Amino acid sequence: MACVWLMFRLNSINKKLDENFPDSSTAGKLRYGLFYYDPTDTRAMVPLPSGSSQFNFGQKTAWFILAGLLVPPVLIIILLNVAT
Repeated sequence: MACVWLMFRLNSINKKLDENFPDSSTAGKLRYGLFYYDPTDTRAMVPLPSGSSQFNFGQKTAWFILAGLLVPPVLIIILLNVAT
């Protein structure tokens, strides 16, 4: 419950920050202040003004990369639980 509240709180804080300090490169493209979403941007990984990178969830390639990162550990956990 606290995580849901925190997500909505971060979203409202980011909206206020975007209004007061607009940044043209990410304005209106961050969902909930955390997820970069721009289907018109062809890059799967997008550099942010803070210097970090983010998946562009508007591109299918980013979803495939994310699945490729998450599926192997999940399969290992499942296989280890089945084996014991």
